[in-house]
Amino acid sequence: MRFIATAVILLCSTQLSAEVTPWVDIDIRDGHIYIPSTTGGISGHSYIDSGERHNAINARFLAANDIHTNISGRRKVRGLYEIERRLVHSGVSTELFGTRLEMNNLTELDLPGQTQLLLGAPFLDGLIFQFDYPNKRMRAFSHDSIDMPSLQNIEAKRDVYNGQTIVKVRMNDAEDVWLVLDTGNDGGILLQRKVASRAGWLDRYPSERIHLSDVNASGAHDSFALPSIRLGPFEVEQARVTVPIEGQELPMFERQKATSTHTKTARRKSRGLLGYDVLKHFIVTLDYRNAAVHLALPEDMAKPTAPGS
Repeated sequence: MRFIATAVILLCSTQLSAEVTPWVDIDIRDGHIYIPSTTGGISGHSYIDSGERHNAINARFLAANDIHTNISGRRKVRGLYEIERRLVHSGVSTELFGTRLEMNNLTELDLPGQTQLLLGAPFLDGLIFQFDYPNKRMRAFSHDSIDMPSLQNIEAKRDVYNGQTIVKVRMNDAEDVWLVLDTGNDGGILLQRKVASRAGWLDRYPSERIHLSDVNASGAHDSFALPSIRLGPFEVEQARVTVPIEGQELPMFERQKATSTHTKTARRKSRGLLGYDVLKHFIVTLDYRNAAVHLALPEDMAKPTAPGS
């Protein structure tokens, strides 16, 4: 397991000592992928969140334990409902996969219970990760050990606004939408309401009112079962779709433009989040750095087109 931790330390380094790690057991709680961690000398767990742009540390964990950190500034955090400025911590002593390291640039967030860390894009960028949801295990590959662009079987790209990996989903054989591949979302699909309204799904399918929360706040949503969604070669039936209630605008759906001194790029493409209730059926191979994704069922892993087969 030193291979994974070395990659976390070196991040984008190509000088890795192995090409693939053994499988490691993971704990899936409330749709989150938890791995063992020791932070500030305290044993616990942290979770992996492909929908988060930064690594983070839990405000509740810090408050309950005497852990020394250095405050290195504040960062704007764009949640589902609100935008807040949060403290950024550095010099946090952590142990992951048996290797000690000092983690910097950690956003302070309100994470579940005594979760220690949220491991987001900076963690995932270091390696290609394979999450076997049905068998609750994971492993990792070096970037030069697998040609993910040639193996990916679902259309994916990088969101032009925030750099997240987004995937193309065919919804009810009627709408193609781009959704953030989000291992930190415990639901099925969180979708921009106007997409569902335009397709007539809110009138056609019974819905229920539910409440969701994120790192900043909570809000009401309408939830319904969509007969079918398609991800590459796979079809998932009765996928749960959640949309904000009418009149509620979420910051994540704002049509912002990324700008430079001389040009303006296209608006962001994401129309929502793709989460655990769909991903739980698959072995998900994620090359976050190159925005490449492969999905497989457990019985498909013996096929030569499966990464790591």
